Amino acid sequence: MDVLITGFNKFGNLSYNPSQLLVEELERRRYSYEGINLNTLVLPTEFKQSEQLLIKALKALNPKVALLLGVAQNTLLPSFERVALNINDTDAPDNCGFCPKGVINKADGKNAYFTKFPIEKIIQKLDDIGIRIAISNHAGTYVCNHVYYIAHYFIEKENMKTLCCFLHIPYLEFDRSFNKKASQLTIIQMTKIMEQIIKQLPRVIDQSPQSL
Repeated sequence: MDVLITGFNKFGNLSYNPSQLLVEELERRRYSYEGINLNTLVLPTEFKQSEQLLIKALKALNPKVALLLGVAQNTLLPSFERVALNINDTDAPDNCGFCPKGVINKADGKNAYFTKFPIEKIIQKLDDIGIRIAISNHAGTYVCNHVYYIAHYFIEKENMKTLCCFLHIPYLEFDRSFNKKASQLTIIQMTKIMEQIIKQLPRVIDQSPQSL
């Protein structure tokens, strides 16, 4: 099963982005997952450049699963996002200074895309082994939501079978100097959670010829 996992580089006042650290750690272990051909990519926290690089990767890899990672300030648990919205709206400029206010992603796109990734199934599998993952219905309106929307838009336009989902991860334990509400999870613990998610993919996703 071909799997693409992306993260973002640092932005704003962050000295690093935990999603980048996580993706880099998974890259070092990419050959450890039986039945999984893992590909990773760190995207710039920029609306336009992240879109271009993500589309390029989707074209080249045509993965069965695209799991996009980003960091969220308001969560203590990793959270799967159900919905990608057709809007960019932020007071915080991206890394190249672009600061869209009420700008839609694609004029010919849907107002929102709901993921077809089996969130509930994989959460149940993880819960069975003691791993808690939350579900969120709003990925924000910054670059995280932007790439999530663009991925769904491109997958639909190209008639691809890729299942795409966004996973927001919390600030990790050593982020407390920046964010007092940082999760008690460490990068090692978060890596183990991601490894379990990867290992569960073949068990929850239909790989029959009709679904490929």
